[in-house]
Amino acid sequence: MFATACELPEPAREPYLREACAGDSELFEEVHSLLGQDERAERWIPEAVDKARSTFPASPAQPGQRLGPYVLISELGRGGMGSVRLAQRSDNQYQTGRHQTGQARHGLGRDPGQVPR
Repeated sequence: MFATACELPEPAREPYLREACAGDSELFEEVHSLLGQDERAERWIPEAVDKARSTFPASPAQPGQRLGPYVLISELGRGGMGSVRLAQRSDNQYQTGRHQTGQARHGLGRDPGQVPR
């Protein structure tokens, strides 16, 4: 019923719903409410997409470029849905660190008790 009503021109929706609901006012109100939400989403989603587009750079991100509190360091990989970048916070918060990770990576395989995964 909802899908059919969505396909109809705006002036034809309410008469269609009244007939399809056959006097069930609760059903009519529910479907009518859903149609209203759908119309708001049609306006809101394009606005949200435009806002998101303006947040990100048009050209590919480069090492040294800032994105929010992060500075990009390097590209780690690329695939069908984009790329993955290594970044570091530049505001000195959450320093769990790149250095700790780097040391662990460089030491991997030297300790016989350590198993690479």
